[in-house]
Amino acid sequence: MLTLRDCLDFCDLSEDLVDAIAEHDHLPPILAAELATCLAGAPGGMVVIHSYLRDNAAASQRCRDCNHREQVAETLVRFEQAHPEMRL
Repeated sequence: MLTLRDCLDFCDLSEDLVDAIAEHDHLPPILAAELATCLAGAPGGMVVIHSYLRDNAAASQRCRDCNHREQVAETLVRFEQAHPEMRL
């Protein structure tokens, strides 16, 4: 049986990114890891992930949980640093 850790290692994306996908699509983390794997390998998939992160950041601005808002912002910043072509 595969664990979430196995899936995270296989998709080669950070746990924060998989959590962001799970949050955006209201998925359990293991399904979000599967989706992340598909997106990471698909043409334009990183653009979709970036869009998810930006959506999460916008939604978190309305959230009263400051820790969550900071976590979402940090995930977006790390993604944009790793993929500078995504920055606007």
